Amino acid sequence: MRCLLLQGFLEYINKPIIEDSILHLNESGRFETEDGFYYTSGSLIEFLADDGRHNTPYWTVSRVESTTDAYYIIGHRNTVLDGLRIRRR
Repeated sequence: MRCLLLQGFLEYINKPIIEDSILHLNESGRFETEDGFYYTSGSLIEFLADDGRHNTPYWTVSRVESTTDAYYIIGHRNTVLDGLRIRRR
């Protein structure tokens, strides 16, 4: 199982970056990129984390989820999505 996870991650990380953007909250309450791609519950997200875990910001991958009133990133619940720098592959 661990090898499958690593293989999937390597396949993902080797895909070309198609967008490097900043998220903003759109009129429908979803977080959207400058190119119009929007994130909703279950969406994979690659973002520049600056959460104090390292001395410098770092790129990481997680998933977007939501409560009844807000979106958040799994494992990074205190990360503010509005203005967050993301990459899409």
